[in-house]
Amino acid sequence: GSKDTWVLSERPVERVTLLPGRLRPEDIERSERMVSSRAAEHLFWMGRYAERCENGARLMRAILTRLHDGDGLIADGSRPIVEIGRRNGLLTAPLETAPAPATWSAQQFEDELIRGLIDDRTMQGVAYNAAQTVRVADAVRDRLSTDNWRVLNRMAETLGRKGPRRPGLSEALESLDQMILSLVAIGGLEMAHMTRDDGWRFM
Repeated sequence: GSKDTWVLSERPVERVTLLPGRLRPEDIERSERMVSSRAAEHLFWMGRYAERCENGARLMRAILTRLHDGDGLIADGSRPIVEIGRRNGLLTAPLETAPAPATWSAQQFEDELIRGLIDDRTMQGVAYNAAQTVRVADAVRDRLSTDNWRVLNRMAETLGRKGPRRPGLSEALESLDQMILSLVAIGGLEMAHMTRDDGWRFM
């Protein structure tokens, strides 16, 4: 049971209430969502793979669009251009077995670049980094928005369109454009929809 108790007084008393009053700055405690080491590692590698993929895709698009422009810089097998492509994982042929860059025609260089674009087994290649971005993102699915996953799935579909023949230059450039748009959208969604906690900082 319960019983109300009244305490009588001969003089006025100050108002007393058990309801919480207005919060003061010292009453507010900052609380952050804990991020497990596993989730932090996956987010770190997701950001790293996505950045590598975007850098590689932009570099490959820049080279492919200039292969046949007639200035001779790339068509003659420019050593710096070939070396940049090899160092960034755009070429699948290993250094010791590849023909000398000076002997490459623009068509041979184009073939090597497109082969590197569609081969997801080549470490540091565009396709490899895109596939790894999707794979690692799957491990932290709960931290990504639905829109983010739609874009990731679209990028995976772009990579998965492998026909029996090697794609031509226009098809390769279209795939690169789609991949870059997807990666830019992923970055924008991460900036707009993710909580700014330690996991976001790792990514």
